[in-house]
Amino acid sequence: MTLTPLQEARARWLAEQGCKYPRTTVQEAVRVGLPLSYALAFLQKESSGRDEHGRAAFGLNLFGHDAVPNPIKGGTVNRTRYQQYVSARRAGHGMQGVGPCQLTWWQFQDHADQLGGCWKPAYNMRVGFGIAKALIQKHGKQRGAARYNGTGDAAEAYGRDWLAKQRHWHDLLEDVGGGGGPAAPPRPKPARPKAKPAPAPAPAGQRRAFVLTSPYMKGKDIKRFQEALNARLRARKLGLRVEADGEYGPETNAAYREVAYALGLNDETIAKGPTIGAQRIVEDPETRTPEQLKLAKKRAKEGGSVDKVLRWCESKVGTVERPANSNRGAEIDKWQSEFGIGGTYWCGAFVGYAVRRVGGVPISNSVVYTPSILAAAHARTGGYEGFYAWKDRKPGDLVLFRFPGGSRDPVHHVGIYLGDGYTIEGNTSSGSAGDQSNGGGVFKRKRDPSVIVGCARPRYCR
Repeated sequence: MTLTPLQEARARWLAEQGCKYPRTTVQEAVRVGLPLSYALAFLQKESSGRDEHGRAAFGLNLFGHDAVPNPIKGGTVNRTRYQQYVSARRAGHGMQGVGPCQLTWWQFQDHADQLGGCWKPAYNMRVGFGIAKALIQKHGKQRGAARYNGTGDAAEAYGRDWLAKQRHWHDLLEDVGGGGGPAAPPRPKPARPKAKPAPAPAPAGQRRAFVLTSPYMKGKDIKRFQEALNARLRARKLGLRVEADGEYGPETNAAYREVAYALGLNDETIAKGPTIGAQRIVEDPETRTPEQLKLAKKRAKEGGSVDKVLRWCESKVGTVERPANSNRGAEIDKWQSEFGIGGTYWCGAFVGYAVRRVGGVPISNSVVYTPSILAAAHARTGGYEGFYAWKDRKPGDLVLFRFPGGSRDPVHHVGIYLGDGYTIEGNTSSGSAGDQSNGGGVFKRKRDPSVIVGCARPRYCR
């Protein structure tokens, strides 16, 4: 692809700013139609680090460090290592971010392979920039960027930080859109964008509210709060636990929501996060108001999160695709959108939505790729307590299936265990006829144990 003189000038300037593949970045942004400032902000968020010469750079061709059993993680992406990674991925060892755009979902990686190789920066960027453009067109700049990262509070923090970086690049480039179109030459030797520092710890003896930020808030006060959360979790025999590491991340936030719900804080208060007042209640539940005590008692009678999840799943039995055989539908689209997908296999999106949105478990986005459920459960990461044999099943477990004649993946399908041998499954058929792993609706099923791989158990509040 031939660049204009201005685009060539930009590529040369970007090389001075630490962009690892400046000409490729400009080419692929132009090809896809993503403004250059947007592309640079994504590369800075996804693949910053040190190059082979020890210099600060971004847009690096690296593997991610997600906590999955796949042995290929970190370090440079090349054809040999990528092929080793794909072999491990297909064996059920989980997905990992790949390349400058950190493509993690297997279909995105396969798409880049079809273009010429996910391990090649140009094709990696072409797919990543295309995904980013579609998300921003649908959701707007900040929310679209957040969706590129995922969903939840951490993704929202990603979106805010991305927007700040995009605006900075826009100012430097005087970008008017179109992937760095006809803008004036860049200003000489501008300062390189710097990562936003984490909020400073509170002074000794002074309280502060905790919120999800990027980077995470840190401090001894957060560690004390985590210890208080664990005390409440143990006292109420809730399954979730957090590491008292002094960082306010997604797992601590999820634990707070569970504890606050059990203690009787109202939904509005819970949504604000651990305010100073909410922290005091977690530390000393005796300070609750009569209204909070009454609500806590009512919620205890309603049952734990497993019961809520199963009631919700039962209410969805009979939901079918509209139109038929489309992998779409009003509710089905909502479940898929939660995990940044659409119009594709949705059995994982169904159970994932139930566990995350109804059960309050911070389940990983990889729930939509069934082999990754197996890998994460074995590794006890991504919101899973562990992996269990069918004979040790409990209501609320995610039941993993592998059908004869299917793909070589270790898992083909997932449902949620209801009890008495029954599961509720999305994206399946109502009986033995029809496609079992890409059917048209949500149905209650009782399957032969020979097709059951085992059970992945989410970290429910029980």
